[in-house]
Amino acid sequence: MKYKSLILYSKSRNDAAIVYFRRAIAIVRDIGDRRGQGGYLGNLVDIHQNLCQYDEALNSYQQARIIACEIGSEQNTGRNLGNLGLVYQGLGRYDLSVAHYQEAIDIVREIGDKRDKAIFIGNVALFYDRLG
Repeated sequence: MKYKSLILYSKSRNDAAIVYFRRAIAIVRDIGDRRGQGGYLGNLVDIHQNLCQYDEALNSYQQARIIACEIGSEQNTGRNLGNLGLVYQGLGRYDLSVAHYQEAIDIVREIGDKRDKAIFIGNVALFYDRLG
């Protein structure tokens, strides 16, 4: 189901991809695969962001962030917070955007993830650059 969802998404069949990702999320939730559930939620968010469905994207990222915390994945927690910053930026909620980026930066700094740290700091820099 994962691959069919990704193929549909890559062919811009977003509605069908959403249906399959939601099915996959339900299956992995039922079998207790929290890591898989978080991953599928992340895939679903990509579609919602591309369609400018920011409320749906926020909901899925919040769920994925909670799962990442529950399973002890600090890296995914940081990435989800950074991605929430991106969604809030798209909504024009710059205060929440910067706050989420900062929280993400703190987490990835703590775990030594220099790549994500650079990405999130760069996103904050672009935000401030746009402000003038």
